[in-house]
Amino acid sequence: MKQLLLYSSNQRVKGKSRRYQQGVVPRKEFSWKRFWEVFFRIIRGFILVALLILIVTGPYYGWQYLKRSTVLFTIDKVMVYGDIHYLSHDRVNELVKDAVGQNLVGLNINEYQNQILSEPWVKSVDLKRQWFHELEVYLTEQKPVAIWNNSEMLNSEGEIFSPSDIPEYDWVYLTGSDENAKEILQVYQKIVPQLAAHGFKVKEIILDEQESWSILLDGNLLLIMGTEALDERLARFLRQLPDQNVLDAISHIDFRYKNGFSVKWKQ
Repeated sequence: MKQLLLYSSNQRVKGKSRRYQQGVVPRKEFSWKRFWEVFFRIIRGFILVALLILIVTGPYYGWQYLKRSTVLFTIDKVMVYGDIHYLSHDRVNELVKDAVGQNLVGLNINEYQNQILSEPWVKSVDLKRQWFHELEVYLTEQKPVAIWNNSEMLNSEGEIFSPSDIPEYDWVYLTGSDENAKEILQVYQKIVPQLAAHGFKVKEIILDEQESWSILLDGNLLLIMGTEALDERLARFLRQLPDQNVLDAISHIDFRYKNGFSVKWKQ
């Protein structure tokens, strides 16, 4: 006898349900429309990133190009301005000539300024670019007042500078330590007019290591003023000064006394 094996519909449904639960997904058809949408979305993203990079880095690389370019902004003229008394025209031209032919944008301003300031007679320098091919140089020259310690010079602000050549002039000599330069300049500015009003010309003012003042006048008359009461002792000299013929015979006058002074004669 043959046996029939019957399968119920409920058993088949359960089999299908089991296959879906195991992750079997029906295959979708390829869509060109969706492909191009994704493709253009990716391209658009790349373009946005490239634009962002260009916006961030473009100005920097553009500036670097302008600084290196010899086609644009080449300096063909350097104009020098300033009240110049001691620097020769040749020396001024020598100081500024290196800018000619350089790029106006790429010129190293600090290096160029330091090159000009290497000249002791130049106190300060300012630069101004005139687009597109001109550079303006504004020089401030030192204003010398006196010779300092026989080899340097002192300007009107009490600053020491060391020119290679000291101009020929009837300079007053100031002598002392560098730390006392401004103090000596103040004394110079005060006593020179006082003595000049009485017909005396100052040759040298000295502040020695003991902080004692001495004043050398024209005719090599030395006034030893000491460490204190400089104004009072100078006034004493101007009140009691003898005849010029007597002064010519005096080597020095020592005012380091409370109520008087001593005289040393040349002979």
